[in-house]
Amino acid sequence: MTMISLKLPKKSKKDLAASIPTVGIDNGPTYPYGTSITFDTDTIKKVPVLDEVKGGEMVEIHAMAKVTEVRIRDTGDADTKEDVELQIQDISIARDPSEEFSEGFDKATSQT
Repeated sequence: MTMISLKLPKKSKKDLAASIPTVGIDNGPTYPYGTSITFDTDTIKKVPVLDEVKGGEMVEIHAMAKVTEVRIRDTGDADTKEDVELQIQDISIARDPSEEFSEGFDKATSQT
């Protein structure tokens, strides 16, 4: 599986920082809104490896998700905005990424 980096390009970070007065380029988001996953206590109990991880540690995630919504909005200025919502239904998380995952991750992160 090919990994794709979702890291925001510098131009997007500058645009975002300019649109939010309290956010500078250096302390603004690195990745787009909606690309973060939060697990609550009950979910951590279902995926015990999450109880062992430390902040900053990288983990490998494999998931199956259902597309629950596809939206296309006309913004009125000849542009459209698109959103796709996924509901993760099954997930596997590993602390020791596989070689295949590592190669894809290295390739994706070297392109940014």
